[in-house]
Amino acid sequence: MSFRRGHLDYFVAVAEEGQITRAAARLHVAQPALSQAMAQLESELGVTLLQRHARGVTLTPAGEAFLPKARAAVAANEDAALTAEWLARSAQGTIEFGFVGHAPALDSPGILDAFRSSHPDVDIRWRELPFPSPTTKRWLAGVDLAVCHRPPADPEAHAAADHDASDGEAHDEALPPGRDAL
Repeated sequence: MSFRRGHLDYFVAVAEEGQITRAAARLHVAQPALSQAMAQLESELGVTLLQRHARGVTLTPAGEAFLPKARAAVAANEDAALTAEWLARSAQGTIEFGFVGHAPALDSPGILDAFRSSHPDVDIRWRELPFPSPTTKRWLAGVDLAVCHRPPADPEAHAAADHDASDGEAHDEALPPGRDAL
């Protein structure tokens, strides 16, 4: 039994969205093509994964059992691709340096100059990162290391440490004047 790797990505998106139309928008594919891909996957597997309704889809018992395996396969595929990209950069002597805000070379030229002097064969490529996305792994997927800067001190706002009992970690919050931490 063989099926296209992309069909697993499609199935996971359809299962998570609960609707082929929304999944198609998320995947940037046409809805009829996604519907056809789901039908092909079910045909190749010989089992119905999705119960189709007028307002969306639900997973069949077989779909419920298949979803964790499909997610694991999709994650393994993404991890393998990221590893291959990292190996290619390593072989080329390249470091992808991600940053949020302005480039670190503007704030810390001495450290980077020292690195360049001691590693002249390494090429540093700068990549400005967008605002963090929901998953850190995807947000940092294309870089080897990343930095961001604390915002400058603002006398109009104060920072408060929040010790959240649910995760046991401290979090900093920037608050406008007159507001207390929740």
